[in-house]
Amino acid sequence: MYDEFVFVEKYRPKQIEECILPTEAMNGMVKYIENGYIPNLLFTGSAGIGKTTLAIVLCRELDYEHMLINCSDEGRFLDTFRNKVASFCVGISIDGKRKCLILDEIDNLTHDVQSLLRGFIEKYSSNCSFIATCNFPSRLMSPLVSRFASVEFDISSADKKEVILKTYKRVCQILALEGVEFDKTTVSKLIVKFFPDFRRLLNELQKYSSGGKIDSGIFDAMTLDTDELIKMLKDRRWNDMRKWVASQNNLELHTLTKTLYTNAAEFMKNDSLPQLVLSISEFQYRNSFVMDKEINMVAFLTQIMSECEFV
Repeated sequence: MYDEFVFVEKYRPKQIEECILPTEAMNGMVKYIENGYIPNLLFTGSAGIGKTTLAIVLCRELDYEHMLINCSDEGRFLDTFRNKVASFCVGISIDGKRKCLILDEIDNLTHDVQSLLRGFIEKYSSNCSFIATCNFPSRLMSPLVSRFASVEFDISSADKKEVILKTYKRVCQILALEGVEFDKTTVSKLIVKFFPDFRRLLNELQKYSSGGKIDSGIFDAMTLDTDELIKMLKDRRWNDMRKWVASQNNLELHTLTKTLYTNAAEFMKNDSLPQLVLSISEFQYRNSFVMDKEINMVAFLTQIMSECEFV
């Protein structure tokens, strides 16, 4: 049921030609498919750009039996690899073809698990390929990285226009299929605003298309009024701040941090601006794997409240 209604899942690419990639990167993926073999690959790049989707598509194109492990969740435990992963890798697929283990967000693995994974890749390479995705490759051990062929998803300035055009065509197609009226200029601006986070783009489009139309009013709806929050932080009203966070059921975390970052000079002393940026960066990293995002948000705002000075 979830897959039928959520744009990100409903329109997730199922074939390689549906993936939005620069021409050179696309040619490389097509070559793997034509050769009938996927080597060990490490996809690196920012969130929402399509790394995991591409990994699944490659497996489907070659009819590889595959399993996906979320390394921010169950993949953080040694027992997951000793039991679940080992059981998958050691067995032969029903049709005798290779298997593929997809390690999503591998940069969240502990060093112990990374060390264990190195041995797994060596041990099971005869019948299993490994595709890993990560946002921060610097967090990986060098001996582990060396076991993969790295594919960077960072889109160069030379490729940006091509990828934006492909994204625009795909978005227009999706909105037409959903029967949503849209202003082409607004859609273009949204693509540029969220580029290259395709997942965030589709989520925002679905959120604001519920009324059957997308126009320039979407930007007004995205504006977040932080005046009340900033006053709470300035006055050190911690309880009020905690209640404010709890009441923001539809709060877009990216919108909040971007608003604080963009307008910081208006409400914060210059000496505190570097600390604000560091706090935002740390919060965004932690938020990708914490169990309780509300507590993480309160911790982030508490840090700003205690360590930054306001004008």
